[in-house]
Amino acid sequence: MTRRVRRLLGGGLSALLVAACAGEPEPVRPKPAAVAELRFAVVAPASTDPALAGDPESVSLAQLTSTPLTSLDPETSLAGPGLARSWTVDAAQQVFRFRLDPRRRFVTGRVVTATDVKASLERVVAPATRSPLADLLKEVDGYAAARATGGPLSGITAVAPDRLEIRIARPDATFPISLGHPGLGVVAPAVEVPGGFLGTGPYAVETATPEGWRLRRVRGRGARRITVAKVVDAATARAAVLARGADVTLVDRSAGTEFPPRVRAIASPYVAVSNYAMNLRNPKFANADFRAAILHALDETTLVRTVLGPTVGVARGVIPETVSGHADRACARVCDHDPAAARAALARAYPSGGAPSISVDFDATPAQAQLAALVVQQLASVGITASPRPHDPAGYDDFLANETPDLFRLGWVAADPSAEAFLLPVFASGAPENVARLSSPASDLLLVAASREGDDEERAALYRRAERAVLDQRAVKPLVQYRTRYLLGRDVRGLVVDALGGAFSGYPGLAVR
Repeated sequence: MTRRVRRLLGGGLSALLVAACAGEPEPVRPKPAAVAELRFAVVAPASTDPALAGDPESVSLAQLTSTPLTSLDPETSLAGPGLARSWTVDAAQQVFRFRLDPRRRFVTGRVVTATDVKASLERVVAPATRSPLADLLKEVDGYAAARATGGPLSGITAVAPDRLEIRIARPDATFPISLGHPGLGVVAPAVEVPGGFLGTGPYAVETATPEGWRLRRVRGRGARRITVAKVVDAATARAAVLARGADVTLVDRSAGTEFPPRVRAIASPYVAVSNYAMNLRNPKFANADFRAAILHALDETTLVRTVLGPTVGVARGVIPETVSGHADRACARVCDHDPAAARAALARAYPSGGAPSISVDFDATPAQAQLAALVVQQLASVGITASPRPHDPAGYDDFLANETPDLFRLGWVAADPSAEAFLLPVFASGAPENVARLSSPASDLLLVAASREGDDEERAALYRRAERAVLDQRAVKPLVQYRTRYLLGRDVRGLVVDALGGAFSGYPGLAVR
């Protein structure tokens, strides 16, 4: 007998057994009923078209109206069955063959075919769609031509009504994760229906007005209808939930963490992080001990909690928590806050003194200015002279790419929740977004090996080693793990926020009153 069962028998359950033996009727608790209507207040979405789902609210709508080839586990972000019930991949991790689930249908009841999937993915890539998600398919053969002309993707073939083949230009075992983005949910054009397309999700768009949308459940469990109301700002949306005029809304950092008992917040790490980094082509940072001193001087917990508060997470690595390959303390011993180690490293680097003064480069927003000021203070506490150097946010990316920053704020929003999306574009040698100019043969080789590894656990282990090889260069200080938060009315249960910020992972059917 487990300890948990013993506790139950020793408490409330034993009392019920005694009451039953005494002849008293056991209380009957009614089962929760499905919500007749779930009310979702949104600010950002201008459309229910999944191809335009570039923010968490739009991702949530896409989860309701369409289904992609794969689905993503909200805890690990690994790919599982979606419209495709199974798939195989060749040894090179470049040819993916999907078998569609024959039970999957459009909202009209028509079975989804491989031709439908091909057309829907090509629609995302077509320039006329203006989808912010097109680059999720950039590795598919023929992408450049299709992106330029709106023509077909040569790398996608409808082999049979229920079989689809996708060929990509380089090995990438994480490609099914990209295909699981709700914005790649399969739709078919249909001008006679609200929204202009037929979806494949659990809900159909019933009406569409400038004020919002009304969705009707066509399959699965859950609210029979979902009303999506567009409001002017986040404060109005939050007030609607507090006044019971709405059941669900996204909340930003300004909302704080304290809410009345009649509401509650749920959150999950988002595919966005913020680090401090050093440009390794800058002569000031040629000495590895000097870089180590800077990393150990910075107290990430104090920086994050003082400036950003408890609504975001403190990052301990560059791979987020809900992404396969994440390590709880990836930066252990390399960039942990340790003032004594910082002073010792500075003494090794410059035993006679004379350490260079540095600038702290950042995009000039109030929060980043406050962070930079605290960074300057923390560096001074171990003997490193620094000064803040703000930049116009509109030109900050160009500055990092084309100039020579010192210690700088490095933010990153990944296209999909894979470890590769956080490592390859930002830290691989010669990658366009590698503005820290890191170069690690060890990390590069591990990234290549991971991209060819078909086993999920083995691949995650390789990404952890690649992350460590990046951090071992002592040029990156993980700082912030951003989170997506939703405010829920007290009667709403069962909603799950995933790494892309969607609140309706799987069926949203567990919302109850």
